[in-house]
Amino acid sequence: MKNIANARFAIKAWDEKPYSEGPDLPKMTRAAVTKTFTGDIAGEGHVEYLMMYSADGSATFVGLERIVAALQGRPAASCSSEQVHSRMAPRRRPIPSSPAPVRVS
Repeated sequence: MKNIANARFAIKAWDEKPYSEGPDLPKMTRAAVTKTFTGDIAGEGHVEYLMMYSADGSATFVGLERIVAALQGRPAASCSSEQVHSRMAPRRRPIPSSPAPVRVS
């Protein structure tokens, strides 16, 4: 039997700074992001993104996130990674040494 937790998140803070850009080069940035989770998961997530913006409008990024929250009222924590290219949906994967993953919609 699968247990599924449903939650939503809102961006609380987004601090993005370029670290490499130039003529005919893609812009590369780093962002520190804080999310607030509500629902079956209640708490905060902190994620670091590395992003590359191409001239054609596409973007690629990778992120590592730690969520510290209560899962249906019980303390819980999870780490995950995500990779996205262009406008595709993120592929979230739990990091092997983290506690059981939580599903976020």
